[in-house]
Amino acid sequence: MWIAFKRIPGELRDAMDEEMRLMQAAVDSFDEAAADVLGVNRTDLRCLDILAQGPVTPSVLEPALGLTTGSVTAMLDRLEKLVVGQASGRAPVAAPTRSGRGHRRRRAARRRPLVTKVSGQREPQDT
Repeated sequence: MWIAFKRIPGELRDAMDEEMRLMQAAVDSFDEAAADVLGVNRTDLRCLDILAQGPVTPSVLEPALGLTTGSVTAMLDRLEKLVVGQASGRAPVAAPTRSGRGHRRRRAARRRPLVTKVSGQREPQDT
């Protein structure tokens, strides 16, 4: 693609460069405004965009967002509280953190409505 772009006459290439820069600035401004309206930061917004495409695991989110395991966990907890707080009409309350396989399953089950709500997909039925 870059080779083909180099063959475009100078004035036209410069105009295309400027239009691409303006488009990127407009997308950036839109993303900032969307994050402000939703009450989230830009990384949360990127996460919501990924989740809107369908359910994914935290191990998929980590490289996609350039975050560590702990950062992804904190972000998902924050988004879960935001969604639960909005659904109930009251401020979310923090809960103590527990570890272990059973807790991870319960936490995944609690997050399922978040993924479903954001992705617009039906919630999978447990069998």
